[in-house]
Amino acid sequence: MDHLEYRKRIDLKSLQFIIASILVMAFVLFKGYRLLIISDVLIIIALAISVIVVLLNSIFYFSLWKEFALNIYYKVVDLSATFMIVLAMIVFLTTFLANTAIINGDSMSPTIEDDEKILIFPSKSVKRFDIVVLEVDEDNISASGGYLENNELLIKRLIGLPGDHLKWEHGFLYVNDEVVDDEYLENHGFRKYNLNLDMVFPQHDYEVTLGDDEYFVLGDNRLSSLDSSNIYGVERTSGNFKKTQIKGVVLYIVDGLKIKEIRG
Repeated sequence: MDHLEYRKRIDLKSLQFIIASILVMAFVLFKGYRLLIISDVLIIIALAISVIVVLLNSIFYFSLWKEFALNIYYKVVDLSATFMIVLAMIVFLTTFLANTAIINGDSMSPTIEDDEKILIFPSKSVKRFDIVVLEVDEDNISASGGYLENNELLIKRLIGLPGDHLKWEHGFLYVNDEVVDDEYLENHGFRKYNLNLDMVFPQHDYEVTLGDDEYFVLGDNRLSSLDSSNIYGVERTSGNFKKTQIKGVVLYIVDGLKIKEIRG
């Protein structure tokens, strides 16, 4: 293969690589990849490879490399382009379609148990009682007393929408003065043990009206959940959330090859 043929092939691979790199960087800015099990380190490595390839390409155009050097460089560009294209495809699919995650903790028990795998659909279009994925911000960290970490992802049930009036009274939840029939709690938490809530938590009746961009979330395991409320005696609260913090909706539990719809 002569020098001109190498240049044509390298140009094509470089173009593929640059397009894929731009897509990956766009997804990083969009932050959709936060839902994926792709670490920040992998993204940084991918972008570092981009810089190296661009620099090598510049050197290539200003020098007359020997054939063996061109062959090695072509293989490097080819491999880099393939890697970046695959990464872009993975990030694209998990940003706009669906991806999986494994639950760490029991705050959503009994609906979703610890160590269960869930299927997440990236979306900001949500409705009351959806199970949502939320990205923690500095306000949540402050509200939790530093218990939460920056950019941590939480899985909770969406209870209150902007403008809603919420009230807890004698262990029952009211939204806009209507009692909520939360069936998913029937055999769990307080009701499981038939506790008299007035005796157990008399000081924790609770009432709040949400602002224009405030979303109120609770874990289904109300006795063990760091969420928007501290009404169950838990000193820490994650506070309310904004729409920009909603990263997706959880609709299914994945059990091997089986997919089970989440109800409630």
